[in-house]
Amino acid sequence: MLLTIPEHIKGLLAYLSQPDEKANEDRALTYFRKVYGDAFTRQEEAERADGYVPGSFVLELKGRTNGWLSGLFQGLAYRNKGLDFSQIIVAAKNFLAVWQVADLPEDIRDAVLSATGAPNRIGTSFAKQYTSRRNALLKLAAWNGAELASPLFQQPLLVLEKIRWGCPLG
Repeated sequence: MLLTIPEHIKGLLAYLSQPDEKANEDRALTYFRKVYGDAFTRQEEAERADGYVPGSFVLELKGRTNGWLSGLFQGLAYRNKGLDFSQIIVAAKNFLAVWQVADLPEDIRDAVLSATGAPNRIGTSFAKQYTSRRNALLKLAAWNGAELASPLFQQPLLVLEKIRWGCPLG
């Protein structure tokens, strides 16, 4: 049996392997549009967030792997803009993780929610401030699919199984 990866999943994997290319950002967004349909909004409709599904999640796309921490804080800062979500998704080069907002430490949630300014600036500032807690914050992720871009996961069946059974993204 020959199993192929659907195009929207291929697009997400392309983003994870080369997020710095603008065309690949569009391919990652196609994944979320395919899975969430019209509920998925971005930019103007989502207070400038890379992606948003009301009541569910905010999405941040970062070009570099080590940008995930600022993406996490930037995502959380969108609550200051009135977005309603329970999850933060951050995708970057060889990195994809999902956090439940309620699982993040209360002191961090309170600090970000009391911060003022643009979410991207808040994200950068808090990433510097909390760099010593980076590993602990990564361990709090409800799902981490960083290995999806590894050579092992170039096998279609493994990719589909990992996304289907482990990821809350659908």
